[in-house]
Amino acid sequence: MNKIYVTTNTKLATGGYRDISDCERFGMPIIMFENPKQIQVNSSRFIFSVENKLKDFTSRDYLLLMGDPVLIGIVCTVAAKITNNNFKVLKWDRESAIYIPITTEL
Repeated sequence: MNKIYVTTNTKLATGGYRDISDCERFGMPIIMFENPKQIQVNSSRFIFSVENKLKDFTSRDYLLLMGDPVLIGIVCTVAAKITNNNFKVLKWDRESAIYIPITTEL
């Protein structure tokens, strides 16, 4: 079964979490970081953590990118490195209220 690596799903102001259940059409969601702390200027320890969380990532899996733009950039960079620059992301389509797969080939 494919996996969906969700960068983060932080709590909303209302106390709940964003509903990402539609992504389950593409595989099993894995939340990478629960309420991650601010990424510091020296991000090497954080990059090591991302590499560890993506160690089983393949080009068949997906990224669902949410949260801190620096976190998103690091996750995409690591995913590209692992898959030889060929990975997939899920994009939320507001009009259809579904996730749409996008293949990224760098």
